[in-house]
Amino acid sequence: MNIIGLSAIVTGGAVGLAKRQRLLAEQGAEVTILDLNEDAGSAATRRLDGLADDLGISQFYLCMAPKIDYC
Repeated sequence: MNIIGLSAIVTGGAVGLAKRQRLLAEQGAEVTILDLNEDAGSAATRRLDGLADDLGISQFYLCMAPKIDYC
C-alpha cells in the first residue's frame, strides 16, 4: 500500500509506539503525535524528524483530556 503523503495520527504516541511511528514515517506518511506528555511527545517528534530528509513530516500536539465524572 502506498501511504506517501497520507496523514497518520497516533494518539498516546509519545511513549511506546516508536516502531510504528518510524515505520509510518519511513513509508512517507505525515505523522502527527497526540499525547498528554509534552516532553515525551516533543522528543518523539525530534527523533522522527532526525531520521532522514526524505521521510514524512512529523509534529506533536499536546492534548488535554477533560476529567469526566460518572454518577
